[in-house]
Amino acid sequence: MNFGEKKVVVVGDSILDQTIVTKAVGLSLESPTLKTEEEKVEVTFGGAANVVNNILSLGGECTYVTPIRNDEYKRYFDNWDHENLALAAIEEDGRNTVKTRIWVDKAGEKYKYLQINRTETTPFRSINSLLHQVAFHIQGADVLVLVDYNLGVFEDSTVASRLISLAKAAGVPVVVSSQSSDDGGRYLRFKGADFFCMNQREANEISSTIGGVTKALGSPVCITLGDSGSMFRYKEATYRHFGYEVDCRDQCGAGDAFLASFALGLDEFEGNTFDICNAWAALSTTKIGTVSPTLKELYEFNESKSRTGS
Repeated sequence: MNFGEKKVVVVGDSILDQTIVTKAVGLSLESPTLKTEEEKVEVTFGGAANVVNNILSLGGECTYVTPIRNDEYKRYFDNWDHENLALAAIEEDGRNTVKTRIWVDKAGEKYKYLQINRTETTPFRSINSLLHQVAFHIQGADVLVLVDYNLGVFEDSTVASRLISLAKAAGVPVVVSSQSSDDGGRYLRFKGADFFCMNQREANEISSTIGGVTKALGSPVCITLGDSGSMFRYKEATYRHFGYEVDCRDQCGAGDAFLASFALGLDEFEGNTFDICNAWAALSTTKIGTVSPTLKELYEFNESKSRTGS
């Protein structure tokens, strides 16, 4: 697939993922508290920004429309530089959402010990600016991707329908993912979109079958199933992929990785495209934190599958 010819507009909630990797060195003398030594601290892009990073890693061009808050973490967005990225930031007061995950290396095995969320609660106010940016950048795009992490961008229920209307007027298909760790997302407010991509838990909030979910939303639905692969009903065909066995280290961000490759391959969707979606998502789990795979890793992975016949 030649993703380098694809132009994508992504609208959604940004998250910064701070990964702290430590090594266990014993217990505190004062209390039975695990004592660790810091080895590495890394800040990467999560939420809709992780979808963007995966699109860029796959070779696509991306315009990203998102609120950026004026706090100490804003510098990470200011320094985000990629030749295929146009960052249409909408600056607002408040705090950027940051998720800090602490990993502990004990006897060569790494496990996630603690997660600390710093979530923005200030309502998103610049709706007209967002719509203006999308109306400008949607011209000539191949697909619009709406990524709702329930962090403000789509809090006003009219935003989704207005963005979908802009895309339809421009003849651009819309792909939606609405994710929340506490519930099944808000997919029904995105009715009218052309495609939906969700995990099994989110789908079950709507219906127990993929046919029921598709009927409720009125558009094709792709359901990701973790290490069991994914399924997609599209143009009278049902695609079912049973996933790949990899050295899984961290599943965080795998759904974003799948969504990125899914959106890039929509206009010529076939079994091979679905294979790439599942391979790309699987490779993303071999890394700690929201770190995109590379095309080199994808090529090598496909070569290894060819040699083994898997």
